[in-house]
Amino acid sequence: MTSPSAREAPSLRRLNDFLYGTGVIVSILLVTTLITVAVSLIYLEKIDVQESEILRRINALAIAIQASPDLADGEATEAYRYVRSALSESSFMLTRRVALRSPTFVTEEAALAYRETIRKAAGIIRENRENIRRGASYLNLALLTLSTLGLLALLSAIRSSQRVTRRYLAGIERGIASLDELMQNKTAELPEFPGSSIMELDDLFSRIGRVSSLIQLDHSMGTLSGTGNMNLLLRQVSDMVKGFMPCDRASLAFIGSDSRVTAEAVLTDYSSLGIAPGYSEPLESSSLARVALTREPRVIEDLSAYADKRASSLSTRLLLREGIRSSLTVPLLFRDKCVGFIFISSKRPHAYSESHGRELARIASAVGHTIYTEYVIQATIAETTNAFVSLMSEKDNETSLHITRMSHYSYIIAREYSARIAQLDPSFIREILWFSPLHDIGKIGIPDALLRKNGPLLADERRAMERHVEIGERVMSVMDTRLSAILSRKNLHTALEIIVSHHEKFDGTGYPRKTSGADIPLSGRIVAVADVFDALTSKRPYKEAWTVPAALDWMREGMAGHFDPEVFSCLESGLSEILEVYEAYKEV
Repeated sequence: MTSPSAREAPSLRRLNDFLYGTGVIVSILLVTTLITVAVSLIYLEKIDVQESEILRRINALAIAIQASPDLADGEATEAYRYVRSALSESSFMLTRRVALRSPTFVTEEAALAYRETIRKAAGIIRENRENIRRGASYLNLALLTLSTLGLLALLSAIRSSQRVTRRYLAGIERGIASLDELMQNKTAELPEFPGSSIMELDDLFSRIGRVSSLIQLDHSMGTLSGTGNMNLLLRQVSDMVKGFMPCDRASLAFIGSDSRVTAEAVLTDYSSLGIAPGYSEPLESSSLARVALTREPRVIEDLSAYADKRASSLSTRLLLREGIRSSLTVPLLFRDKCVGFIFISSKRPHAYSESHGRELARIASAVGHTIYTEYVIQATIAETTNAFVSLMSEKDNETSLHITRMSHYSYIIAREYSARIAQLDPSFIREILWFSPLHDIGKIGIPDALLRKNGPLLADERRAMERHVEIGERVMSVMDTRLSAILSRKNLHTALEIIVSHHEKFDGTGYPRKTSGADIPLSGRIVAVADVFDALTSKRPYKEAWTVPAALDWMREGMAGHFDPEVFSCLESGLSEILEVYEAYKEV
């Protein structure tokens, strides 16, 4: 007879799958809504400024014509040119259907007719502005409605999942209670189980205990979800593992978008680490590639013997230096794709067996979704926000390849800084890669004519251009506030730092706040170096590309005081890897 808990299991799995899928969709929908609302507010502000300027110049034209009603003189023609200039620099949505010819009349009647044309043009401009505002309101309302419906669906799924989970756990608890009762009387009952032994029953109850612990672990993971602290999540896994297998070292790594495996969190019973958080190596050149392909646990019984077979493996040598002699690795799977690994290691050889591998795989299956969700939430936010970066290539002289290069340069510099100067949290290094493309997102609020100007900017134009930092900060702050209300923590802190500080200079002469030295966030100092290096070594409509030696010399001497010397030294020490990125994504 099938137990109630067994009958509930398929429903629970289906509900959990639906719950996770709905959660991802709702998260993306909410982020899209917040971004759309923020961008529409900026766009509407821009439209208001453009409308005011156009109407001001149209009014000046009307006054000039009224001063000479029987003849279109030079003053009226000059005023008309200003109107045409304002129309050409404004959004098409604001100026559509506006047709205004040159004032060439010679009679008072023609002047009156032309003034009527001017009045109609002004009316169309006002009508277009109202249509834009109305359209933005409808779009925002539709997205907010969809987001609300999505949240209601998510809450309904959560309630259903909780009901089924309670019934499922109640069934398991009844089963454990029955087996516990059997355990109390196992000696008397042995004759009814031919071939059984106390040892076999002990093993059975040991496994039942681990199932109960696994349920508790899953519950603990749920309470920690949303904290963004991988060390706390790994600690929960480590504490459970130590109950039934040796564990001197536990670690967690993810496969990034650059196909590199990066250590995210490490917990040890000792302090000297060879492989610390942030350690990274390409997946394809690592033995982990096979684990990712087969999706099966890997047991290395004797790490010393294993190192003899793989003399080129730096990670193996570093683990031996820590004193590790055997290890167990299981893949973290998400929808049948390997996204990372859990490592359990011991200082004694032959510490693990295939049964240990199966047990750890069960743990990874139970908690992997929580661990990976913490990782993927940030990745989703980064990819969603970076979708707007592609819009900048339509407005700006900067190219999408520039964005790709400078973000990878920033990532390499951050890894060099962590290895050479001071250890950085791996999540911070990852966020440098994810969020550095957003550094100039505020340019979405700068007029196209100014962004596309070939040649140096005038003083007032430069001041207008510098406003992109303020605009970008305002957009990202709104997004971060809205997201933190949903996810209970700040997710765009590094992105905000980069936007606000990437134009600051180490000597305090930058903008917008003239911050200096270590008061400038490290993320901003890193992106500033990467951005300028790529700008110098890339061809633009107004200049040729500099050679790498010339660019480095100029940044070191001609721009003395601009950059953090330690960060600049990391650019130089990572130059070989940076040049590989340059060759892969150079302008053709």
